[in-house]
Amino acid sequence: YYGRWTYKWEIAHKLGCAAAFIVHDSERAGYGFDVVKASWGCENLFLSGDCQHAQAEGWLSGQAAARLFRLAGADFAALKEDAQSPDFRPITLPLKVTIDIQSTIRRFTTCNVLGKIEGSDPARKDECIIYCAHWDHFGKVIDADGKVNIYSGAADNASGVAAVLAIARAFKALPEPPCRSILFLFTTLEESSLLGSRHYVEHPAMPLPRTTAVINCDSMNLWGRTRRFVSIAEGHSSLDEILARHAASQGREIAADPEPEKGYFFRSDHLEFLRKGVPALFALNPGEDYIGKPTGYGEEKRRYYLENDYHKFTDKVKPDWDLTGIVEDAQLLFLTGLDIAQSDDYPLFKESSEFKVMSRSCSVAEVG
Repeated sequence: YYGRWTYKWEIAHKLGCAAAFIVHDSERAGYGFDVVKASWGCENLFLSGDCQHAQAEGWLSGQAAARLFRLAGADFAALKEDAQSPDFRPITLPLKVTIDIQSTIRRFTTCNVLGKIEGSDPARKDECIIYCAHWDHFGKVIDADGKVNIYSGAADNASGVAAVLAIARAFKALPEPPCRSILFLFTTLEESSLLGSRHYVEHPAMPLPRTTAVINCDSMNLWGRTRRFVSIAEGHSSLDEILARHAASQGREIAADPEPEKGYFFRSDHLEFLRKGVPALFALNPGEDYIGKPTGYGEEKRRYYLENDYHKFTDKVKPDWDLTGIVEDAQLLFLTGLDIAQSDDYPLFKESSEFKVMSRSCSVAEVG
């Protein structure tokens, strides 16, 4: 989490910075500066009463940062390399900047949407698992030519919403509800710094110490069945073993995030739950080893999506979508959640997870 831009702005405020600018690295982030402009070059959203920000926050492209440092007689690339060392200390550039911001404040109300299936066991119905998907995207955006573009967000994240709705129907169709309660949480403002999930964890429908796990669906597999399900959260909790067991029942395997350096694990709503000590699973990557497709097919589809459709108005339903993949993945996540909901045990963080220090095991003991 230390590497995420959200942390950098949090620590800038904590240390009393007047302004903070983040230099975007397209290669390490996995998307270009055009995505940054689409996300931040318009109205920015904050929770009412949230003042945990510097007076000015913004972004610089890598090229702009290099030019800025050259003006100061410094080498940005060399300093960036030096900053990888624990011995690095910040330097002061012989430059000054004046920032004049004219802000217009618009207040509005938006909503998380929540459904609940109450557990059948009187002793455990006050415990729950959460299936989560964000329903927001970017709405209507007016480009430089005055054209209105509708950002539909078909993959990101109508696909996740569809998966959670299908899973909800599957739970509802069971002869009897599972022992623990199941919550289906559709969050707002995920695309605006996870504001919907941040609000939820501060005002949960059921106590977080009794929330055993979160299964987050964001941009699902839309290109066919795979032999391997990519679990972005692999390695963080005992949920791994439950997921792998049910994948094996489908004749499939679990694969870890192939690009952990891009920080996908920290980019969606489950992060706010992790920070409160709730273990999570995260479905994002379309998967590996596509059945009946050539080697590298999944990587090719994912790369095309990131370059052409991610956070763009072109994220629409495509004629080449093969929904057998999302169906099989939704079945896997349903079986995994059902197992957790029926178990006597609480999932636990692994020793290697940075979120283990936030484990709510003490809170669980306090509540009974």
